[in-house]
Amino acid sequence: MTENISYDLLIIGGGSAGTTAAIAALDYGASTIGLIEKGLLGGTCTNVGCVPSKSYLRAADLINSNRQAVDYGLFADLSRPDYKAIVEHKNKIVSAMRSAGSKTLEKYDIEIIKEQAVFKDANTLQVGSQILTANNILVATGAKSFIPPIEGVFDVPYLTSTSALSLEKLPESIIIIGGAYIGLEFAAFFHSIGVKTTVIEAAPRLAPNEDQEISSYLATSFEKKGLEFHAGAKVLGVSGDSEIEVKIEKNGEQSRLKGQKVLIATGRVPNLEELGLETAGIKFGRKGIEVNEYLQTSAPSVYAAGDVLTSLQLEHVAVYEGWKAAVNMFSEKKESVDYRVIPRVMFSHPEVASVGETEEQAANRTDVKSVVYPYSGIAMANISGENEGLIKLVADSSTGILLGAHIVGKNAGDLIHLGAMAMQSNIPVDKISDSIAAYPTLAQGFYYAAENLSAKIKQI
Repeated sequence: MTENISYDLLIIGGGSAGTTAAIAALDYGASTIGLIEKGLLGGTCTNVGCVPSKSYLRAADLINSNRQAVDYGLFADLSRPDYKAIVEHKNKIVSAMRSAGSKTLEKYDIEIIKEQAVFKDANTLQVGSQILTANNILVATGAKSFIPPIEGVFDVPYLTSTSALSLEKLPESIIIIGGAYIGLEFAAFFHSIGVKTTVIEAAPRLAPNEDQEISSYLATSFEKKGLEFHAGAKVLGVSGDSEIEVKIEKNGEQSRLKGQKVLIATGRVPNLEELGLETAGIKFGRKGIEVNEYLQTSAPSVYAAGDVLTSLQLEHVAVYEGWKAAVNMFSEKKESVDYRVIPRVMFSHPEVASVGETEEQAANRTDVKSVVYPYSGIAMANISGENEGLIKLVADSSTGILLGAHIVGKNAGDLIHLGAMAMQSNIPVDKISDSIAAYPTLAQGFYYAAENLSAKIKQI
């Protein structure tokens, strides 16, 4: 075993939170930084999450647009897409982005250590054959797919969100267990590419964390497209091999669904095994590591960021937390995290985006007013043939301050940032509606919704 090596900062995990913290720490005075990653640099998002899945969903978007081409007097080739080419393009994008990330770390002279790290105490790690010490340590090891205790699940060749991205051949049919954002994004892809797709969700509605009107609209859209789903259904068991059978119970009645593949998309849990957190006195639970408002764990020299926490498991949240952790480790002025305004996007078809509270959540604590504005009232939505969707705004009825924005429809993920900026700056809806929106753009719909909500509040 070699002699001890000391650092200003050791980071366990080379994903979004870890790499952001490494670069930010340099700006705040750290000079010796070691980034420990036993797997691929880039973490879940680059390798097996946001990047590859959005590449697939872009392909699905192009397929859907191709089917609309005939409405514009263009020839629409509706033959089955080349799945092999879709996979190859996805792999090329992932490789390029992983390479770009590695070059960035090299540029900043951050040491990469390709080993497993285990805590010996709150300032010491066993890394391979070496003992490394640091003034501060950041845990950013990400998360993995959660497999619920369904009868027979470990006896069938189930897919996860990771393995589904590596399928060599498209199945004829697939059953997706889980109707939140991971499951519905995969449902959008598989259904668009011609795979018979069925979604099972235990909650009473699809996308159960979204505003109820958004969830209802999404369900109606899926029904029109012929995508089968079962909300409020409990999975009792799975069985089979070349053909998978899923036994469900809904409204007291049992039935069996059959598909060539089954995908488990029931959420993700933190990667905390084999780290020796107990040895360092770090408190954690099933949902993640416990931290204070400065992302500091119960061991003062150890911080945590990203999917190992109980906050939203989103790449941009991990980046934010990595940056905040670096500030709080190396800056005299501490900065608490603020999760009030976090935009979130589900890249389904149609796309769903939201920020802030749902109407139900906001109404539980204050008097609110809300409006819904349809995409069919937006000129650009009609011009582009994308008039499926709606924009919902929720505001405090006394101040007009926006409390939540919820959008389903084309480019929802881009439009939601209008709501996020208004919320971050506490801009009331009457001031939003006073602004001038360019014609014809989808963004006009947001301004129209704000104008209607402002008028509704003034009537009180």
